[in-house]
Amino acid sequence: MASHLATVPTLTACNTAYDLMRCKFLGSDQVVFGSCLYLLCFAILDQTPLQNLQKCGEFILEYYKEHQIVERYRGMTKLSLFMRKKGGPKLKGRAAQVQHLAAPLCALWQSKMNPHVEVHRKIPTLLKTSVEMNSLLQANQHKLAFDPEEAERFKKCAFAGAQLHRDLSQHFAEEEKPLLAAIPKIHATLHCALACSYLTPRLTWCFRQEDNMNVHRVLAKSCCKGIKGPQVTAKMVAKLRVAMRINFCQA
Repeated sequence: MASHLATVPTLTACNTAYDLMRCKFLGSDQVVFGSCLYLLCFAILDQTPLQNLQKCGEFILEYYKEHQIVERYRGMTKLSLFMRKKGGPKLKGRAAQVQHLAAPLCALWQSKMNPHVEVHRKIPTLLKTSVEMNSLLQANQHKLAFDPEEAERFKKCAFAGAQLHRDLSQHFAEEEKPLLAAIPKIHATLHCALACSYLTPRLTWCFRQEDNMNVHRVLAKSCCKGIKGPQVTAKMVAKLRVAMRINFCQA
């Protein structure tokens, strides 16, 4: 694949970029947020893990309503939301859901943590770096690149978050579940941050493709009754062709 890309005319390192959506929201944030929920449900709160998750879900839902957040997790009713058969906790969900969970999860952690435990104090600091980065992305959504002052803030948040993530990963390295694993996508997120002075990460991420995949998921669900395998794909394609025909005729 790499050798094939090298033959594409005019393609160089100067016109390629990392996708912050997949590096951060569908990368390091999934690991951080999943680990936070694991600690809340299995170590900090005093009921059963599932009851604790439901309690967390109620807090987060109230935060969504109070701050009018549209992209939401609709129900935190299963531990499989962040628990995996292999490896440490990792939050499931769409990138927009993960992105908009940073602030409510930070508020939740601060309300339940033990302020006398150093690790508990480090985690909200890590979460706050995500909240600040999201805020800066929103503030610069219509710009080609960040303003110099905001670019520096964005870089500082990214590097501070990466350092905290690494420190916490080392702290939990010997636990039964490897919490806050230091994944390679953290490094890729830093490259996105370093480039923000020249090109905002919003111009290179794939949120529009995620919206498109969401439509395809709904379409696939409608085609699964009574059939399986390649037949589902064939039915999907037929429906999509009809829908595109209708759309083009109305244009």
